[in-house]
Amino acid sequence: MKWSAVLSVLITLLLLGWIGVHAQNCGGSPPPATIPTFSTTNIEREGHFYVGGKWTTEPSNETMDGAMYGEMWEPKQITHPYPVVFVEPSAGQGEYELMRTPDGRAGWAYDFVNRGYIVYMMDFPGQGRSAFIPGVDGQLNPPRSGPLMEEVWSGRRPPATSWPQYAKQTQWPGTGKMGDPVFDNYARTEVQGVSGCFAHRTLPSAFAKREDSQQIAWFEKRRHAYRDLATAWTP
Repeated sequence: MKWSAVLSVLITLLLLGWIGVHAQNCGGSPPPATIPTFSTTNIEREGHFYVGGKWTTEPSNETMDGAMYGEMWEPKQITHPYPVVFVEPSAGQGEYELMRTPDGRAGWAYDFVNRGYIVYMMDFPGQGRSAFIPGVDGQLNPPRSGPLMEEVWSGRRPPATSWPQYAKQTQWPGTGKMGDPVFDNYARTEVQGVSGCFAHRTLPSAFAKREDSQQIAWFEKRRHAYRDLATAWTP
Protein backbone atom coordinates (compact mmCIF):
# COMPACT_ATOMS: atom_id res chain seq x y z
CA MET A 1 0.00 0.00 0.00
CA LYS A 2 2.83 2.35 0.90
CA TRP A 3 4.74 1.68 -2.33
CA SER A 4 1.56 2.09 -4.33
CA ALA A 5 1.05 5.59 -2.91
CA VAL A 6 4.66 6.54 -3.63
CA LEU A 7 4.32 5.27 -7.20
CA SER A 8 1.14 7.29 -7.72
CA VAL A 9 2.90 10.46 -6.52
CA LEU A 10 5.86 9.85 -8.86
CA ILE A 11 3.58 9.25 -11.85
CA THR A 12 1.67 12.44 -11.05
CA LEU A 13 4.88 14.48 -10.83
CA LEU A 14 6.12 13.07 -14.12
CA LEU A 15 2.86 13.90 -15.83
CA LEU A 16 2.87 17.45 -14.47
CA GLY A 17 6.46 17.92 -15.61
CA TRP A 18 5.65 16.63 -19.10
CA ILE A 19 2.63 18.93 -19.36
CA GLY A 20 4.71 21.93 -18.28
CA VAL A 21 7.50 21.22 -20.79
CA HIS A 22 4.99 20.53 -23.55
CA ALA A 23 3.19 23.81 -22.85
CA GLN A 24 6.46 25.76 -22.96
CA ASN A 25 7.48 24.15 -26.22
CA CYS A 26 4.13 24.75 -27.85
CA GLY A 27 3.88 28.39 -26.79
CA GLY A 28 1.06 30.60 -27.97
CA SER A 29 0.13 32.14 -31.26
CA PRO A 30 -0.33 35.87 -31.89
CA PRO A 31 -3.75 37.23 -32.86
CA PRO A 32 -4.63 37.12 -36.55
CA ALA A 33 -3.53 39.97 -38.78
CA THR A 34 -7.16 40.97 -39.25
CA ILE A 35 -7.19 42.31 -35.65
CA PRO A 36 -5.34 45.66 -35.51
CA THR A 37 -2.89 45.90 -32.62
CA PHE A 38 -0.47 48.58 -31.44
CA SER A 39 1.90 49.11 -28.53
CA THR A 40 0.65 50.24 -25.12
CA THR A 41 4.07 50.34 -23.48
CA ASN A 42 3.76 54.02 -22.54
CA ILE A 43 0.67 53.39 -20.37
CA GLU A 44 1.69 52.90 -16.75
CA ARG A 45 -1.77 52.41 -15.24
CA GLU A 46 -5.43 52.44 -16.22
CA GLY A 47 -8.47 53.43 -14.19
CA HIS A 48 -12.09 52.43 -14.90
CA PHE A 49 -14.81 54.09 -12.85
CA TYR A 50 -18.30 55.61 -12.75
CA VAL A 51 -19.24 59.10 -11.59
CA GLY A 52 -22.53 60.87 -10.93
CA GLY A 53 -25.89 59.13 -10.87
CA LYS A 54 -28.83 59.07 -8.51
CA TRP A 55 -31.67 56.75 -7.56
CA THR A 56 -34.78 57.50 -9.57
CA THR A 57 -38.10 56.09 -10.89
CA GLU A 58 -40.93 54.86 -8.66
CA PRO A 59 -40.47 53.84 -4.99
CA SER A 60 -39.56 50.21 -4.32
CA ASN A 61 -38.28 49.95 -7.89
CA GLU A 62 -35.54 52.59 -7.86
CA THR A 63 -32.94 52.52 -10.63
CA MET A 64 -29.53 54.17 -10.68
CA ASP A 65 -29.74 56.81 -13.40
CA GLY A 66 -27.35 59.39 -14.82
CA ALA A 67 -24.10 57.62 -13.96
CA MET A 68 -21.30 58.11 -16.46
CA TYR A 69 -18.55 55.63 -17.28
CA GLY A 70 -15.04 57.07 -17.16
CA GLU A 71 -11.64 55.73 -18.09
CA MET A 72 -8.22 57.09 -17.21
CA TRP A 73 -4.83 56.32 -18.76
CA GLU A 74 -1.69 57.37 -16.94
CA PRO A 75 1.58 57.52 -18.91
CA LYS A 76 4.79 56.04 -17.59
CA GLN A 77 6.25 59.53 -17.40
CA ILE A 78 3.86 62.41 -16.68
CA THR A 79 5.27 65.54 -18.33
CA HIS A 80 2.27 67.91 -18.17
CA PRO A 81 0.63 69.35 -15.02
CA TYR A 82 -2.97 68.90 -16.18
CA PRO A 83 -4.81 66.01 -17.84
CA VAL A 84 -6.55 65.91 -21.20
CA VAL A 85 -10.31 65.37 -20.78
CA PHE A 86 -11.98 64.26 -23.99
CA VAL A 87 -15.56 65.56 -24.22
CA GLU A 88 -17.29 63.24 -26.66
CA PRO A 89 -20.48 64.21 -28.50
CA SER A 90 -23.85 62.90 -27.40
CA ALA A 91 -24.15 60.51 -30.33
CA GLY A 92 -21.81 58.24 -32.25
CA GLN A 93 -19.00 56.07 -31.03
CA GLY A 94 -18.32 57.30 -27.53
CA GLU A 95 -14.73 56.82 -26.41
CA TYR A 96 -13.96 53.99 -28.83
CA GLU A 97 -12.99 56.40 -31.61
CA LEU A 98 -10.29 57.79 -29.31
CA MET A 99 -8.67 54.36 -28.99
CA ARG A 100 -8.52 53.24 -32.62
CA THR A 101 -8.98 54.75 -36.06
CA PRO A 102 -11.25 53.02 -38.60
CA ASP A 103 -8.19 51.87 -40.57
CA GLY A 104 -6.58 50.25 -37.52
CA ARG A 105 -4.15 52.88 -36.27
CA ALA A 106 -3.85 53.98 -32.64
CA GLY A 107 -6.29 56.77 -31.79
CA TRP A 108 -5.85 60.20 -30.26
CA ALA A 109 -5.81 58.88 -26.70
CA TYR A 110 -2.53 57.08 -27.38
CA ASP A 111 -1.05 60.19 -29.00
CA PHE A 112 -1.57 62.22 -25.84
CA VAL A 113 -0.44 59.44 -23.49
CA ASN A 114 2.73 59.03 -25.56
CA ARG A 115 3.34 62.76 -25.04
CA GLY A 116 3.10 62.46 -21.27
CA TYR A 117 -0.52 63.51 -20.64
CA ILE A 118 -2.95 61.79 -18.28
CA VAL A 119 -6.02 61.09 -20.42
CA TYR A 120 -9.67 60.89 -19.36
CA MET A 121 -12.40 59.51 -21.61
CA MET A 122 -16.07 58.83 -20.98
CA ASP A 123 -19.26 57.30 -22.30
CA PHE A 124 -22.00 59.91 -21.87
CA PRO A 125 -24.92 58.91 -19.62
CA GLY A 126 -27.32 56.75 -21.58
CA GLN A 127 -24.66 55.55 -24.05
CA GLY A 128 -22.03 52.86 -24.30
CA ARG A 129 -21.18 51.53 -20.82
CA SER A 130 -23.38 54.19 -19.17
CA ALA A 131 -26.87 52.83 -18.64
CA PHE A 132 -29.91 54.14 -20.55
CA ILE A 133 -33.16 54.10 -18.53
CA PRO A 134 -36.27 54.06 -20.75
CA GLY A 135 -38.82 56.68 -19.78
CA VAL A 136 -36.23 58.68 -17.84
CA ASP A 137 -33.30 59.44 -20.12
CA GLY A 138 -35.17 60.68 -23.16
CA GLN A 139 -35.47 58.87 -26.47
CA LEU A 140 -33.04 56.57 -28.21
CA ASN A 141 -32.18 57.54 -31.75
CA PRO A 142 -30.79 54.95 -34.20
CA PRO A 143 -27.16 55.12 -35.33
CA ARG A 144 -26.36 57.41 -38.24
CA SER A 145 -27.22 56.03 -41.66
CA GLY A 146 -24.53 55.25 -44.23
CA PRO A 147 -25.57 58.10 -46.57
CA LEU A 148 -25.52 60.56 -43.66
CA MET A 149 -22.03 59.45 -42.64
CA GLU A 150 -20.89 59.89 -46.24
CA GLU A 151 -22.16 63.47 -46.01
CA VAL A 152 -20.86 64.63 -42.65
CA TRP A 153 -17.82 62.42 -42.04
CA SER A 154 -16.11 61.38 -45.26
CA GLY A 155 -17.40 64.18 -47.52
CA ARG A 156 -18.05 61.74 -50.36
CA ARG A 157 -21.72 62.61 -50.82
CA PRO A 158 -23.15 66.11 -51.40
CA PRO A 159 -25.23 66.98 -48.35
CA ALA A 160 -29.00 66.96 -48.57
CA THR A 161 -29.11 70.18 -46.54
CA SER A 162 -26.75 73.11 -46.19
CA TRP A 163 -23.45 71.69 -44.94
CA PRO A 164 -20.55 73.61 -46.55
CA GLN A 165 -18.00 71.97 -44.23
CA TYR A 166 -18.38 68.62 -45.96
CA ALA A 167 -15.88 69.69 -48.64
CA LYS A 168 -13.20 70.05 -45.94
CA GLN A 169 -13.24 66.32 -45.15
CA THR A 170 -10.11 65.53 -47.15
CA GLN A 171 -8.23 63.16 -44.82
CA TRP A 172 -10.58 60.18 -44.80
CA PRO A 173 -8.70 56.95 -45.66
CA GLY A 174 -10.12 54.82 -48.44
CA THR A 175 -13.04 55.75 -50.66
CA GLY A 176 -15.19 57.04 -47.80
CA LYS A 177 -18.22 55.22 -49.18
CA MET A 178 -20.38 52.34 -48.03
CA GLY A 179 -18.73 49.05 -48.96
CA ASP A 180 -15.19 50.32 -48.40
CA PRO A 181 -13.56 48.29 -45.56
CA VAL A 182 -12.43 51.37 -43.62
CA PHE A 183 -15.78 53.11 -43.94
CA ASP A 184 -17.63 49.92 -42.95
CA ASN A 185 -15.38 49.51 -39.88
CA TYR A 186 -16.32 53.01 -38.81
CA ALA A 187 -20.01 52.26 -39.32
CA ARG A 188 -19.77 49.16 -37.11
CA THR A 189 -18.70 51.29 -34.17
CA GLU A 190 -21.64 53.70 -34.40
CA VAL A 191 -24.03 53.53 -31.45
CA GLN A 192 -27.45 55.00 -30.78
CA GLY A 193 -27.87 58.62 -29.73
CA VAL A 194 -30.05 60.01 -26.95
CA SER A 195 -32.44 62.92 -27.42
CA GLY A 196 -32.58 65.14 -24.34
CA CYS A 197 -29.08 64.11 -23.27
CA PHE A 198 -28.16 65.39 -19.80
CA ALA A 199 -24.41 64.87 -19.94
CA HIS A 200 -23.72 68.60 -19.63
CA ARG A 201 -25.16 68.47 -16.10
CA THR A 202 -22.88 65.62 -15.08
CA LEU A 203 -19.56 66.07 -16.82
CA PRO A 204 -17.80 69.03 -15.17
CA SER A 205 -18.42 68.45 -11.46
CA ALA A 206 -18.18 64.65 -11.70
CA PHE A 207 -14.76 64.65 -13.34
CA ALA A 208 -13.48 67.52 -11.22
CA LYS A 209 -13.98 65.37 -8.13
CA ARG A 210 -11.40 62.91 -9.50
CA GLU A 211 -8.60 65.50 -9.36
CA ASP A 212 -6.60 67.27 -6.65
CA SER A 213 -7.45 70.81 -5.53
CA GLN A 214 -5.16 72.53 -8.04
CA GLN A 215 -6.63 70.61 -10.96
CA ILE A 216 -10.15 71.19 -9.65
CA ALA A 217 -9.54 74.94 -9.75
CA TRP A 218 -8.20 74.65 -13.30
CA PHE A 219 -11.19 72.58 -14.34
CA GLU A 220 -13.69 74.86 -12.66
CA LYS A 221 -12.44 77.84 -14.66
CA ARG A 222 -13.29 75.92 -17.82
CA ARG A 223 -16.39 74.03 -16.74
CA HIS A 224 -18.78 76.45 -18.41
CA ALA A 225 -16.95 76.05 -21.70
CA TYR A 226 -17.22 72.26 -21.41
CA ARG A 227 -20.89 72.56 -20.51
CA ASP A 228 -21.57 74.82 -23.48
CA LEU A 229 -19.65 72.44 -25.73
CA ALA A 230 -21.64 69.44 -24.54
CA THR A 231 -24.90 71.37 -24.83
CA ALA A 232 -24.09 72.41 -28.38
CA TRP A 233 -23.68 68.75 -29.35
CA THR A 234 -26.94 67.75 -27.68
CA PRO A 235 -29.89 67.29 -30.08
